[in-house]
Amino acid sequence: MKKIIFLCLCMVMLCFCLTACGDDNANNDTTGNSETNSTSEDGLMNDIGNDVGDAIDDVGDAVDNVANDVGDAVTNGFETYDDAYDHFMKQLPSNDGKYEVRNNDKDLTEYTSGRQGYHFELHDSTLENDSKLGDFYLDSEDGKIYHSDDNGKNYSEYDFSTMK
Repeated sequence: MKKIIFLCLCMVMLCFCLTACGDDNANNDTTGNSETNSTSEDGLMNDIGNDVGDAIDDVGDAVDNVANDVGDAVTNGFETYDDAYDHFMKQLPSNDGKYEVRNNDKDLTEYTSGRQGYHFELHDSTLENDSKLGDFYLDSEDGKIYHSDDNGKNYSEYDFSTMK
């Protein structure tokens, strides 16, 4: 899948290059000063080269972003805290500011024997006292969200449909 996306993006970049290099705006008038003409043509070529270089950088960034997203979707795992946080927040029903994450650690945490994930302490911001809803861990490998029991020892996969 990554190779197909990369190939498509390369084809788009090739189209940009051909369009930019195929433009014939050069001054073909030979009656003027040839030094001025060559300087303006050099400047135009430098501008085109810079634009192509920028386009290549942008395509490379886009390929990296798509590859990371595809990798996350295929493996259901998350490589960065920000990706894990976004996924976690999307799981919450109607996140209209009611829920907030506190005391989170942006590093992977071993939450049970041999399993690592990102820790999220979820709170209900509409409650005044003891708004903590629990400790959640988004597994970095399988992408599933686990909830700890009150003792913090047993972890089970959590279904957010129970939250209303």
